[in-house]
Amino acid sequence: MACVALLIATVVKFTFAASDVDAFEAFVVQYGRDYVPGSTTYFERFRLFQSRAEEVRRLNSNPKRRWIAGTGPLADYTEEELRDLRGWRGAATAEAPSEAAALVQVNNLPEQFLNWTTLSSLQRVFNQGGCGSCWAVTSAVVLAAHAEIYRSPQRSFSVQELIDCVPNPNACGGTGGCSGATVELAMNYAMHLGLREESQNPYRSRTGKCHRLQLLSVAAEDHGNEDLGDEALDMVNQTAAQMYEDLAALKHLHEHKDFSSVGARVAARDSLGLQSGLRGWQRLPLNRYEPLLRAVYEHGPVGVSVAAGTWHLYSSGVFDYCDQDAVIDHAVTLIGFGQEQRFSEKFWLIQNSWGQHWGEGGRIRLLREDDEKRCGWDRQAQKGTACKGDPTRVRVCGMCGILYDSVVPHFA
Repeated sequence: MACVALLIATVVKFTFAASDVDAFEAFVVQYGRDYVPGSTTYFERFRLFQSRAEEVRRLNSNPKRRWIAGTGPLADYTEEELRDLRGWRGAATAEAPSEAAALVQVNNLPEQFLNWTTLSSLQRVFNQGGCGSCWAVTSAVVLAAHAEIYRSPQRSFSVQELIDCVPNPNACGGTGGCSGATVELAMNYAMHLGLREESQNPYRSRTGKCHRLQLLSVAAEDHGNEDLGDEALDMVNQTAAQMYEDLAALKHLHEHKDFSSVGARVAARDSLGLQSGLRGWQRLPLNRYEPLLRAVYEHGPVGVSVAAGTWHLYSSGVFDYCDQDAVIDHAVTLIGFGQEQRFSEKFWLIQNSWGQHWGEGGRIRLLREDDEKRCGWDRQAQKGTACKGDPTRVRVCGMCGILYDSVVPHFA
């Protein structure tokens, strides 16, 4: 249990000696809001801020709290904006047998493993803005981290290409793009078709047209795989050989349709993701503590799903403010695990995509204890976590449902 005295400096930062009006004015300046004083928008946002400030004071008045609430950069967001920000919805599925896991076992695991926090690819904390792109951001961050660990030289992966191009015909986690999809869909796309680097297709915080898939599909339909034609080749500005490769990869992309089952997916010999070293990806066993722990320890950062409905209030400490009946609605990057030295609080270390001013420099420590025993039900699966035709509710375990859905890539 964290001692309140040790956290008092942080509390002072987020409690107000002056009125909420003064605090809001300081908030507007700090986060660059352009609200005009006296306008309807100004007062609407102030009322939201005031409500959050009151909730922060209530949460911080608990002497047994493990974490500190604060009026961070999301304190004036509407509930709709917060839902859009979380954006991601996972693919619902029934409980899977534990033997589906295929990770190599080791004898012992440390209580703390934070090696990946020093990766260059994790020093930048992504800010997804108003686009519900956390599933794409998480995928790109995880891929870049693994590329840095296993490949040389280091490279990035385009979040925008995932938003624009990942097909989502079964409405898994939303309707695609900024309206939500899944890490599984993103990994499958990256494995078969490869991904451009961030500099080649930078983030725009909105859904755009996927010229790559659109032109490839037209070329395949109009010309067939044997004769693409000069016009199609010129449109995509590629050589004939590159076009043929993309068309073959596109075929593999459409061959894989079941992403809800546990286990590994392996790249075909002509999958374009192999060029960056991505040879496959794996969905870990559902609601299992040890496979997730081992995956981040033995392989690298992991894309995980969480219930983040209360995360906008987080400032610092070990977060434990999630119900057992959690609605999974966000994708984030698990980068390590540890234990506070003085108070022995175990935690998962997670990197979010809400910018570096949120939480502990863009990261959150999530309580880690008896995670397989802390289980509940996501009873809004059809509204949030399911694809078309999937179960109406799913079992979720761990704080904020962190054990429910986890994905790790495999690099050569």
